[in-house]
Amino acid sequence: MKKKNKKILVFNGSPKKEKSDTLHITKAFLEGMKSVNNYDITMIDVIDKNINYCKGCFTCKKNGGKCIYNDDMKEILKITLNQWHNSLLICLEKKIQLL
Repeated sequence: MKKKNKKILVFNGSPKKEKSDTLHITKAFLEGMKSVNNYDITMIDVIDKNINYCKGCFTCKKNGGKCIYNDDMKEILKITLNQWHNSLLICLEKKIQLL
């Protein structure tokens, strides 16, 4: 039986995407991780996604998890839930602000 690669899921929260300083730090971390093992890395640029704010109506709780909004959160949840059981790490990164 072939051994599955462990997975790393990265949520890039910076509006600068590839030009983000935070992403440069994250990529250095990921390169270090890849030097140890050949991880499958999935990156999601949150800024490109259409995600509505939860309004706390609990409709999802009453109807088996289906949200009232038809947005990109469905795709993100699908990716997250499919990878969660095999993931070594889920990385949430946000822009760095220096004051």
